[in-house]
Amino acid sequence: MRRFATLALAVAVPQLAYAGGFELIHQSPAATGMAAAQTARADDPAAVYYNPAGMAFQRGLGVLAGADLYIVNIDGAAPAAQATNLGGAAKASSNEIVATPTLFLTQRLGSHFAAGVGVYTNFGEDLRYPTTSALRFGGSIIDIQTVTVNPSVAIRPNPRFSIGFGIDILQAGIQLQRGLAFGAGEGNVNMGFSGTGVGGNVGLMVVAIPKYLNIGFTYRSSINVDADGHAAFNGPAELGVTGRQTATTSVELPHNFALGLGSDLCERLGVNFDVRWTLWSSLKSLDFTFTDPAAPSGTASTKSSLPLNWRDSYALRLGAEARLLREKNLKIRAGVGYDRTPVPASTLGPLTPDSDRIIVSVGLGYSHKWFGIEAAYLAAIVLDRTSTNPDLRADFQGVGHVLSLALNFRWEKVLSRLVTAGY
Repeated sequence: MRRFATLALAVAVPQLAYAGGFELIHQSPAATGMAAAQTARADDPAAVYYNPAGMAFQRGLGVLAGADLYIVNIDGAAPAAQATNLGGAAKASSNEIVATPTLFLTQRLGSHFAAGVGVYTNFGEDLRYPTTSALRFGGSIIDIQTVTVNPSVAIRPNPRFSIGFGIDILQAGIQLQRGLAFGAGEGNVNMGFSGTGVGGNVGLMVVAIPKYLNIGFTYRSSINVDADGHAAFNGPAELGVTGRQTATTSVELPHNFALGLGSDLCERLGVNFDVRWTLWSSLKSLDFTFTDPAAPSGTASTKSSLPLNWRDSYALRLGAEARLLREKNLKIRAGVGYDRTPVPASTLGPLTPDSDRIIVSVGLGYSHKWFGIEAAYLAAIVLDRTSTNPDLRADFQGVGHVLSLALNFRWEKVLSRLVTAGY
């Protein structure tokens, strides 16, 4: 049983580390086109995610329905001598596509209140490398799927200040496959986990100088995900390593802060700047419990802990929006940004190929009366980085593409009897 537990620890860390390096913060085309600099803006239904306080500055009923398409291209290369020793190709690539639907609804309730709900994907990825690559011993498949349901409310006590609150209910499912070496023999392990976690968030919006300066702040709490799963091992029969273990773990997703500044430099041009700070340093280790269902009754479960020592990460985002045509209903957006990875070089691998990233984005939106359509493209350039992990000293680089499309509806007279004159 202890052999199984040791092997399970060897493959469990990458799946959770990968989610940390690939948090998805692009939840609408307007945000994507401006590199997600939205904390001091939040003027469409996606405010539920970016800053719930922004809901109280909107009128009527708003609906945003769309989808994001993530195209991830990662190239990995192990040293030739190591690849020969492991018995596989030195180079391998993962080229995968992940689609994530998004839905947000907001409703102004009187002159001082608003409510909304969002359903979106906050973490998600799909990487698959050839099983003939030397990288297979670091990982060949990881598939992360999450859904977050986020109900929110906002209160606006005066025309220049609002505060919003929300609850994050996250459901996660993770699948992982990795090759295992047994001396002259070889096997693999397939793992799957699922779990649910609940957190909260709060946002502030201040109109410091009307039309010229908005200040936004958000805090998203940590989410503790209690996950249950299994590990199915396949290996040489003579070593007795074929079997299935149940596994449990608890993962604390980190606290997140964002501070934003927004300004309309003129009637037809707006600029937004965001600083995001994520406290990944709280993730010092991962603790696991493994149970062999075939073990004799009364056999104790195996508990193991593995240090991670992650670091805090930050992101800098700058976005601009130009409003064209007579009614300013054609919007052209652009953005740039820089993200610092939380993943240290010591845990960098095929399933954690994260590095510091350069962000470039563009977007386009058009609205007519109550209806609008928006699209955006974002490129995340993953800088070249080499692992210092003694088990697999490989080099990784890549690029991620985000294509975002959504329909935006705004009915200011819906439930009009609840919407009073005023702000």
